[in-house]
Amino acid sequence: MIKPYGSNKLVNCYFNRDFTDISEEFEVKSTSSLKCDDDVIIECNRIADGSLTPVDGFFHENDLESLIINNKTEKGYYFPVPILLQVPKTLTRSRLHTLVLKDSNNTPFGILDDVSFYEYDTTKICDFIFGNYDKHHPGVIKFLSKGNFFAGGKLQIIQKDSPLSRYCLSPKESRGEITKRKWKTCVGFQTRNIPHRSHEYLQRIALEYFDGLLIHPIIGWKKNEDYRPEVIMDVYKYLVDSYYPKRKVMLSGLEFQMRYAGPKEAVLHSIIRQNFGCSHFIVGRDHAGVNNYYGKYDAHLIFNSVKKFIDITILKFKGPYYCKKCKCITTENTCGHDARHHIEISGTNIRNYLLSSDYPPSTIIRKDVTEKILEFDKIFISNT
Repeated sequence: MIKPYGSNKLVNCYFNRDFTDISEEFEVKSTSSLKCDDDVIIECNRIADGSLTPVDGFFHENDLESLIINNKTEKGYYFPVPILLQVPKTLTRSRLHTLVLKDSNNTPFGILDDVSFYEYDTTKICDFIFGNYDKHHPGVIKFLSKGNFFAGGKLQIIQKDSPLSRYCLSPKESRGEITKRKWKTCVGFQTRNIPHRSHEYLQRIALEYFDGLLIHPIIGWKKNEDYRPEVIMDVYKYLVDSYYPKRKVMLSGLEFQMRYAGPKEAVLHSIIRQNFGCSHFIVGRDHAGVNNYYGKYDAHLIFNSVKKFIDITILKFKGPYYCKKCKCITTENTCGHDARHHIEISGTNIRNYLLSSDYPPSTIIRKDVTEKILEFDKIFISNT
């Protein structure tokens, strides 16, 4: 099986000692602590379970600076997006070497060792991650809202399930399942949307050529009016159970925030899927993009320069659409008709139908899948 990214084994930052000992350690080191929101806790869990291997904590300033200047951390590995912990300015006055991490109930769940605090220019960070500093970009808005002070350090946390954990496999579990199924090749499929005909088109191509498929929707933080995690996972489960050969398909959520960073995030997504044991990864139209900030196939182009760093093989697929002349789902590679005959298929397009209480055409999403979506009282995220 493919090795984890940049390492021979997955990172594991979970405590392996008795909880009583850990609690005592928290008490000793509790003079400096950080109350973490759900996004930070989720990020901690993705570091701890090896999803972001070889990252084993939050970036120090020297790693961030090296990454922005040289595209590699000071430790020498390429990483497309710095993994950062934003903290209140008051905390940066602390001189302690250990920071205790607490949840919303002020219950300790982890520690950050070898801590360093620093201030950094958010313009440089945003330009590196998002390719812009536009304060209308949802990823930029969220990042800037948390300030320009940071803490770096090596992470250790208690393993603790979240309300969405029931949907998710860890990298270790995913790799174990791939081994159990004797797949030599496995294709990772990234989405933040409900399943529609374009998804099916790409997934079925993968199933024709490879041993297995990991459908891996992101179910962490997303912007307003994206689909709620439960809707995505339950509707995808319906599709897989109803239409796909179970021996060839795994469905698992990925509890991780969307950054809407386009090409850089596409590379991050590929690294995560390599850590989950995927040998191949599908990158389609406007991967991780939002509101026309990125070119339709910018995410294809970035892999020309970073493929030397990663082992996972990228499958660059054109964006499928329904052609009224061809009378099927197709792409510009296989359809000879001009755009007036094309019907775009996207999660956004389908969302607009649902928001206006219209059924989307069955040519872009199965009617029974739409009916499954409409069983939910709340379909979309509201961060207000």
